[in-house]
Amino acid sequence: MLGIADLFYRDPLYAYTLEVVPPWQAQFTRDSFMVKLTRAITYLGEGYAAAIIFGISFFVTSRDKAFYILFVHAVATTVNKNLKIIYRNPRPYMVNSELIAFGCSTSFGNPSGHSSLSACLYTSMFLLFFHDHVDHYKEYRRNQSFVRSAKEPLIGKNADEETQEVADYKDILSKLKYYGCLLIVIITVICVGLSRVALGVHSFNQILYGWSYGVWLAFFLFHFARPPLQIHIKRMLAQKSPLRPYVNYYF
Repeated sequence: MLGIADLFYRDPLYAYTLEVVPPWQAQFTRDSFMVKLTRAITYLGEGYAAAIIFGISFFVTSRDKAFYILFVHAVATTVNKNLKIIYRNPRPYMVNSELIAFGCSTSFGNPSGHSSLSACLYTSMFLLFFHDHVDHYKEYRRNQSFVRSAKEPLIGKNADEETQEVADYKDILSKLKYYGCLLIVIITVICVGLSRVALGVHSFNQILYGWSYGVWLAFFLFHFARPPLQIHIKRMLAQKSPLRPYVNYYF
């Protein structure tokens, strides 16, 4: 379905990119603040960002979550490289000499690797930490049944009213955290994709295809690859063998 949809918007959006990007780029030089900012944003969609995220998650979350993030990045990278070979669509600067390439690559352009990898990685992280954490729901239920300590006096209200107020407050904080992180993910993914267009290395249709397939891949892997991978990793860590102390120490 994603490939079929790409057939309808590929040529119009590619032509639109060649029309609007050169005038925008003409306003800036390579050393301008806007170009430097765009380059900084595009790093969020590269393998360096994924490596940093994996390193942090390895030490602050469970091992199965950390390795799932690594797995997602590896699969997304492999799929992206193969799709580029299949489509063989050129990057904008390859067909328009007026378009400045602030970044250069010899690979094909469709779909955008930065757009697809950022969409897949950050969507997977959101699903992983908000829709896969069983303890999160247990904690939420404990907040709903929160009972104020007897040492804290109630002034002007009974215990039931105070407990309900605290439960509502906890519920609001939980929703703010959820939707706040969702908004950050959306903004990050959009900015990474648009930065690729601004740098002249991708067209609008290429980043749109990257976004759509990256999000689809994140949901697909979360529902079909996450459960067996989690079981496999936990079984491996719990396996009794002479190497178990070393496995537990490093993993």
